[in-house]
Amino acid sequence: MDINEVKSHMKENPEFKKELLGSIDGYVVKSSEEFESLKSNIANEAISKKTSEFASSIEKDIFETTNIAKEQDEKWFDYQKRVLGSLGEKAKKVSSYQKQLEEAKANTSTLDETIKQEYQELKKAIPELEERYKNEILSLQNDNKKERKSWEISSAIGQMSFSKTLPETLVDLAKKSAVQDLMTQKSEFRDGKLVFLDDNGETLRNKDNNLEPFSAGDLLKNKLAEVLAVKSDASGLGTSPKDATQTVEGIALDPSIKTQVDLDRKLGEKGLSTSSDEYIKERNAYIKGYAEANGGRAMPLR
Repeated sequence: MDINEVKSHMKENPEFKKELLGSIDGYVVKSSEEFESLKSNIANEAISKKTSEFASSIEKDIFETTNIAKEQDEKWFDYQKRVLGSLGEKAKKVSSYQKQLEEAKANTSTLDETIKQEYQELKKAIPELEERYKNEILSLQNDNKKERKSWEISSAIGQMSFSKTLPETLVDLAKKSAVQDLMTQKSEFRDGKLVFLDDNGETLRNKDNNLEPFSAGDLLKNKLAEVLAVKSDASGLGTSPKDATQTVEGIALDPSIKTQVDLDRKLGEKGLSTSSDEYIKERNAYIKGYAEANGGRAMPLR
C-alpha cells in the first residue's frame, strides 16, 4: 500500500485515520526508509484488524444461518466454502426428495383409482354373494331340520315295543316303511316341536287327544299297529272281522283273512317278496281298509 492509498483510506474511514495517527504518536522517524517501514507496518496492522473483524462477522452470520459450527484452526474462507458445499448437497437432496414426493403423489392417485375400481367391483358382487350365502344358509337350515326330524322319528320308534312272534324281517320292513312315510310327510318346527301338516299345510290333529297336533309317536303307532307288541284287553282286538266280503276304497276284504299273519300268508301265496314295494303297498292298503271297515279297529296280529 503506497502513501496515496493510505491517504485515500484515511479520508474514507475517519476511524482508521485516528488509529493510524495514534499508532504513529511517540515514534521518531530518523530517515525516509524508517518512515516508509513504519507506514507499511501501520497500514498492514490496520488492514489485518479489519480483515479479522470481517471474517468474524462472516463466521457469525454463517453459524446463525446454518447452525454449522466452524472447525478448529479452519480459515474463514475454508469454513465458508465447506458450508456452501454442504448446503449445495442438501439442496440437491431437497430437489431429489421433491421429485420423489411428486412421484409418490402420482402413485397415490393411481392407487386411489385402483382402490375405487376394486371397491365398485366388490360392491357389485355383494348382492350375488349375499344371495349365494343366503341359499347355502337356507340349505344348511333345511338339512338341520331334516336331521332333527329324523332323530325325533327314530327316538319315537325306540320307545315302542314290537311283536316277538312276527318275523324280524317283517317288523323291520314295517319300520322302514313308516319312517319313509313320515320323512316325506309335510312338517315344520314350532317352538322347537315337530308338527306334521296335511297337503294343504294344515296341522294334523289327533281326535283322540283333544285335537292336539299329532306327534311322531302318535303317527307311528297308527302306521305300525300291526307289528307292535299286543297286550290282551277287553277291547275285542282279537275278534274276527265281519264275515261278509267288503270292498273299501277299491280294496276287497277277504273274510278268510282275519289277522295280519293271514294277510302275510295270502300275500306270500301271490308270490310277493316281503322286501318288495308292491308287498308293502298292498299290505298297508289292506290293513287300512280293514280298519275303516271295522270302525277304526286295528287288524289283529294273529
